[in-house]
Amino acid sequence: MVKLSTPRPVKAVWSDVTASRALGTIYQNTSGRPIMVSAAVRMDTGAGAAVQFESLIGTSSPPTLSLGYSGLVGPTNENLYGYITFVVPNNYYYKIQIVVGAGVMAKWLEVEL
Repeated sequence: MVKLSTPRPVKAVWSDVTASRALGTIYQNTSGRPIMVSAAVRMDTGAGAAVQFESLIGTSSPPTLSLGYSGLVGPTNENLYGYITFVVPNNYYYKIQIVVGAGVMAKWLEVEL
């Protein structure tokens, strides 16, 4: 069980961290607070008609606790997006990885809770 931090006034501001994030790369939340991650993955239209991805967190690296999957199936010539949102406790490691197919990171947002 993870103990959440002491409540504080909500002044949450989402930060677009897309430029500094990549699929399959491990990150650590060292903000001092839990964070929420919300990401959009675009199906790689040249790679086929399906992509499946998952979010993972853990107290050590590499993270192994899967919090959820998302995926898409569709025509190979369409720009289709899948979305995933999850909470990362302070000091935990986290990543989003492709499980099946090929995808491209379209947007990665984070906010301290």
